[in-house]
Amino acid sequence: MSTKRALVEDIQERIRLGLWTRGDRLPAERELASLFGVSRALIQSVVRELEVQGVVHRATNCRPRITRAPIAEDHIRADQIAVWILPWLQDLGGLLMLQGIQSVFGGNRYRLLIDCTPAHQRREVVEQAELDFVDSLVRNPSVAGAIIWETGCPGFDQAFHSLQEANLPVVFIDREPPASIEADVVMTNHRRAARRAVGHLIQLGHRNIAMVVNHDRATSVQDRIEGYRSAILEAGIPLREDLLVELPLEALQNVGGATEQVLVGFQAMKDPPTAIFAVNDTVALYLEQSAKTLGLRIPEDFSLVGFDWLMRNVPSGGNLTTIAQPFEDIGATAARRLLHRIESKRDEVTRQILLDAPLIVRESTSHINFRPNHLSQGDIHAKTS
Repeated sequence: MSTKRALVEDIQERIRLGLWTRGDRLPAERELASLFGVSRALIQSVVRELEVQGVVHRATNCRPRITRAPIAEDHIRADQIAVWILPWLQDLGGLLMLQGIQSVFGGNRYRLLIDCTPAHQRREVVEQAELDFVDSLVRNPSVAGAIIWETGCPGFDQAFHSLQEANLPVVFIDREPPASIEADVVMTNHRRAARRAVGHLIQLGHRNIAMVVNHDRATSVQDRIEGYRSAILEAGIPLREDLLVELPLEALQNVGGATEQVLVGFQAMKDPPTAIFAVNDTVALYLEQSAKTLGLRIPEDFSLVGFDWLMRNVPSGGNLTTIAQPFEDIGATAARRLLHRIESKRDEVTRQILLDAPLIVRESTSHINFRPNHLSQGDIHAKTS
């Protein structure tokens, strides 16, 4: 046991025994250093640790005051599993992942501690909420482990390393954490799924295939882009960078207007796309709505593929051809992996577990020969005037 840890436990025990009581101030640093025969620098580090635990409170230019008696670790039952869900609990993917997590932890001694980002908040608010949640886990002795759907916020590296120092096992879901973090990850094989989606369009005869992505730097989005590119190149089709379009950041406030402009831009091209692969179903559904506004038909004027299968609970399954992310399996697999980490108590090599995602074929895609000639830019304006 380190000298620092031994000193922390010694002071905790003195407080538990009533030698120093709540409301009292700790002896001065010089007195503590003399009592334990250590340096004042080490005493300062010990006091900071006690302050983090909430055992003492230190005001400016004052000796730390004891705020509560520490709880003996033997009396603490670490029976909570912390879950951070992105973007919010109304999200279908998040709900299905929670169902998967619950299926594993619901029948044993663990309870779920669930938090999520504030709905429809600015990015900096969402990122700070995640950091606050992770920080709260370090100070909560009842937490046995955590499952985190990470936002990619700055400063998360430091927050995660605090979890490591507290020996709290963590499994990430849906997307990879920052490169500096080594941890278990459970997610869809986004590259393979994207290749499958684009390969479906290629099999239907399409060669000018566009991809529309949102303003998101998540690894899952980047993997889908790489899958799109690799499918195009593997088919021997020239890669056109003008057909890879990212919605601007301000489109978060007006996705419909942004997707309408994207379609207008595509139709103005000399050789416009005959098919579009959307980064997710939300973008795909906005593209579908914008197509109706512009008088374009799907799949007659262009085929459309999404990613997620958000319409899976609709009796018909919806009319959008899409990739069906295995959300429940992601949650259940992550929960089983975390449970293994908690109960094995062994250091193991971290694992990236990639789950397959099938293609759901619906009415939004068709063979290239099914598609009539593109409407001209003039035709679009005429239909919307």
